Amino acid sequence: MINDAFGVDRHQASGTEFEFNDAQGEGVASTVPQETNEAKEFYELVRDGEEPLYEGCKKYSKLSFLVKLYHIKCFSRMTDKAMTMILELLNDAFEHAKIPSSFYEAKKTIS
Repeated sequence: MINDAFGVDRHQASGTEFEFNDAQGEGVASTVPQETNEAKEFYELVRDGEEPLYEGCKKYSKLSFLVKLYHIKCFSRMTDKAMTMILELLNDAFEHAKIPSSFYEAKKTIS
């Protein structure tokens, strides 16, 4: 199921071969697929979702804050330039927060 989600075909995936012992103590060879770019992006998104916006913040993760800002941008039809200006202001006011410096950087995090 995970292989399907990340587009990895068990029979075509190149990977690292290793051997482990099953319950009966017999050696079984298996191949672990190499991490795909999609998987790397997914795990980076998960990390951003777990990273607090700033030290001690429990209400927003870096990702949840950016998604909320992006929702406001879309809902109010703000331009990319206006969003970049807001992010710059937030960065200036809250130096300790993990906020991207531009809308382009925020969009890369979300996408």
